[in-house]
Amino acid sequence: SASTGQSSANSKQAAGDTSKPAAPKSDLPAALKSFKPIATFYLSYQAGSQYSGSPSTTVDYNSFQLKRGYFGADMDISPYLTGRFVSDVTLDSTGDVKLRAKYMYAKFHWTGNNAITNPYVEFGLAHMPWLDFEEALNGFRMQDTMFLERNGIFNSADVGVLVGSDLGGSLSSDYKSKVNKNYAGRYGSWQVGVYNGGGYHAAEKNTNKVFEGRLSIRPVPSAVPGLQFTVFGVVGKGNVAVTNGIEPPDWKSFNGMVSYESQYFTFTGQGYFGTGNQGGSVLQSDKITAADQKGFSVFAAVHIPLPHFGEKITVLGRADEFNSNTSIYSDVQRRYIAGVAFHLYKSNILLFDFERLNHSKSSIPGENRAQITMQVAL
Repeated sequence: SASTGQSSANSKQAAGDTSKPAAPKSDLPAALKSFKPIATFYLSYQAGSQYSGSPSTTVDYNSFQLKRGYFGADMDISPYLTGRFVSDVTLDSTGDVKLRAKYMYAKFHWTGNNAITNPYVEFGLAHMPWLDFEEALNGFRMQDTMFLERNGIFNSADVGVLVGSDLGGSLSSDYKSKVNKNYAGRYGSWQVGVYNGGGYHAAEKNTNKVFEGRLSIRPVPSAVPGLQFTVFGVVGKGNVAVTNGIEPPDWKSFNGMVSYESQYFTFTGQGYFGTGNQGGSVLQSDKITAADQKGFSVFAAVHIPLPHFGEKITVLGRADEFNSNTSIYSDVQRRYIAGVAFHLYKSNILLFDFERLNHSKSSIPGENRAQITMQVAL
């Protein structure tokens, strides 16, 4: 009763109770409740030797690097509509820090059904189907770019529309918490997109559109949920303007991958063949016709729980081979990467790695790079 409450209050005052009433809980303004921040930075120190451009000559270097920085937010507008903006902080060729948009799109999403699970549509500066998928498998974009982007085939986003979904429901919450929560459809996932073709840091230079698609299948999700077979393709033109009636060069890509993930081991093996690239810069000697290319990449990582030093350590290795023009004698590049990563807390990782790049042309010496990189992420 009110009298009982008053009596209790008087008793506390008489006993000398000086405690203050609980402060009201502070809450975010209504306008900010829908925002989910995104922030990831790669901070590095590098030392090594690189080809100088003169036959059989390298130059040494060492420097601290602001490799990359991503900052932005998802904004939940309604139960079926989310907006995303992510800025990309990078260095230009002069060393000046630049800020540009990496993603800026509206995403429509819904539950779907047992066959087509969690479908979505991204419209704007959106994901392209391959690199976000591979980076989610690899987990070490902080070391450097993935195989196809490293060899100049394409980057990770473009202006257009992307449609995708998981297949056959979702894997267990245990798998998603211990192995990988991304692209965790029980039987795989798929994506199809149509884009301008310039990527996220180049204006469209022609009216051609690029068509891209990826299909990933988990053949035995009950017995081996981490096993996937993936195919990916691109059909379009390189991002070059029509000049004197000459059409832009072809850009056609095909990539196949087998991958396996578990709590303690990750493996990917992929093979690529294609014609041309996103920028339209891979050409035959006539400077008009797109050149054919091929290559492969193998990546493996062993994850070792280490509760007395963060969460775990990962020992990783990667080997790439890429032929930039199969029609002529060109420089076939072979890249080897080895490293050890300390997972400090969630996605905050300290990586030590060494990279060796060999060239098939005898006039180009091998190149080396040792690197320490810190990934800082929310």
